[in-house]
Amino acid sequence: MRRVCVLGCGRLGQIIADGLCSGKVEGCQLAGVMDGNGMAAEKAAGKFQCKACTGIEELMALNPDYVVEAATADAVKACALAVLSGGAELICLSVGAFYDHAFRQQAAAAAVQHGTKVHLASGVLGGFDFMTAAAMYGQAETVLVSRKQPSDSPKCPAGLTELPDHYQASVEEAYRMSPRHLNIGIAVGLACGDFKQTQLVIEPVAPDEYTGFAIHMKGDFGKAELYFQQGCDGHPVQGPEMAAWSALALLKRLTSPISF
Repeated sequence: MRRVCVLGCGRLGQIIADGLCSGKVEGCQLAGVMDGNGMAAEKAAGKFQCKACTGIEELMALNPDYVVEAATADAVKACALAVLSGGAELICLSVGAFYDHAFRQQAAAAAVQHGTKVHLASGVLGGFDFMTAAAMYGQAETVLVSRKQPSDSPKCPAGLTELPDHYQASVEEAYRMSPRHLNIGIAVGLACGDFKQTQLVIEPVAPDEYTGFAIHMKGDFGKAELYFQQGCDGHPVQGPEMAAWSALALLKRLTSPISF
């Protein structure tokens, strides 16, 4: 039985913990949870019947095989090296941490030295294997379109009101504008191997439209268009919850004898 710890006890971290406790990933058990807020860690640990931790040393003392991060890019930077050097594999939702080239090199070196790996979860998107293959095949242009509620709309999540309603720039430029909200853009840039050439477009939706994302690629491989809509008729909008499920799906692939 593989031991899994969850870093972050917010909404996404609790979905991951619940998925582990309910048997969504066969052969894995939840060993502990960690959060900088001790009360949040204790509450989650009580709910999921596991160990509560407030520091990475305490978490690694549980000897996890995998640590799943559902916190922030800062948390990734603060904990990644300890996780990797401690012999655990790291699954990250906060992919934006890996925009930092120096940190990316440090994490890679630690993983190689200790025989571990960093696994980047797909979040609310998909098709990263295809994007990487297309970039390897030859020249490719990639545009990520983010369709959000207008900033002055009551439906716009508080964290996204600082983003403009109309915007187009490279992922590199966009990261400088709002690093806290570029996990998806950084993930696409990493898959395509170029932050400068990967473009980000932000556009508003009408009040009765669903938010979501689109990826447009064209190049030597041909042409591809991927669409991800957050919600549909008859089904409630879940927002970022798919990100947590992507971490569980990744863990399932890593621990299954046959996987995509």
